[in-house]
Amino acid sequence: MITEQIRAHGTSVKLNKPAGGRQMTLGRKLTRLERVEVDAILAEPIMDYMYDPVFDEPNAMEALFDDSPPLPTPNCDWYHPAMERLSDASQIKPVANTLLTAKQEVVIFRQFNFARRRVSEIQAQLLEGPVRPKPCREMLFWYDKSKELREKIVQFNLALVLAMAKHVSSANLDYMELISEGNMALLRAVDKFDTTKGFKFSTYACRAILKAFSRLGIKQTKYKGLFPCHFDTEMERPTPENGFVDHEQAEYLDEVKAILIQNKADLTELEQTVLRYRFDLDRQPREQKMTLSAVGKLIGYTKERVRQIQNRALTKLRAAMDDRFDSAPFDVD
Repeated sequence: MITEQIRAHGTSVKLNKPAGGRQMTLGRKLTRLERVEVDAILAEPIMDYMYDPVFDEPNAMEALFDDSPPLPTPNCDWYHPAMERLSDASQIKPVANTLLTAKQEVVIFRQFNFARRRVSEIQAQLLEGPVRPKPCREMLFWYDKSKELREKIVQFNLALVLAMAKHVSSANLDYMELISEGNMALLRAVDKFDTTKGFKFSTYACRAILKAFSRLGIKQTKYKGLFPCHFDTEMERPTPENGFVDHEQAEYLDEVKAILIQNKADLTELEQTVLRYRFDLDRQPREQKMTLSAVGKLIGYTKERVRQIQNRALTKLRAAMDDRFDSAPFDVD
């Protein structure tokens, strides 16, 4: 039971291992890997969550996790075969999937936001006071729990992205990019959905996905007008139509390397490591591209955690690049 796991005060009490998470012992010191994970979480902004009055009721945690009926297991066996078969949105066909009832949907979103709330509370506590093993491990437990529940919600609703893609004219859009943008919109919708409003998640998510498709279409139209390039899937970077690498690309790469060397983007050591493994910034040929999974095995993280670290680092890099070019003087002929 989750109450026994979280409220254990013994020096050698072991907590049950959550799905996709870690097994924790409250009494010992933090391991090096746990310390790195704690530092990474504390480096992030305080985790946001959607408040529900149920959270303030007595014994809310037991009611949400111990007394709630079990949830079904999402079925995503169809997803990857569907991605391999389809080349555009017009070929999408309805896909059977395990769906949540309205009550089950409320339960899983309350559990998800309760877990995020606990992470945010412990984050604030650790940022203001000493970093002790017990609250650190509790934060790691709830962090894993929130990621596990978030993944489940997404898996239950993956078909929404495919269904909404049918309503979009993808003549000027790459199908896989369309689906990728829809999946990102689905993730954002999970984080922002408020069950207290009384609506089904599908109603909220479909609107968010369609808006993301619309923004992508506008962005692609503007981009293609400014930069007539094609995407080289082998090199994993855009190249000019004539196939030759532009000197400006090399200059941008040098700028990125300079920012990394001087750490003007305030990247953590972990973020720098992930970027150097993921992207060939030194232009050294590799026998095989470093995937998220491969990087995760090297540094001891899951694929999803590496993706989060990479995205956070890229956001910092873009901001640093923008600041660098905004402050640079323009040469006028």
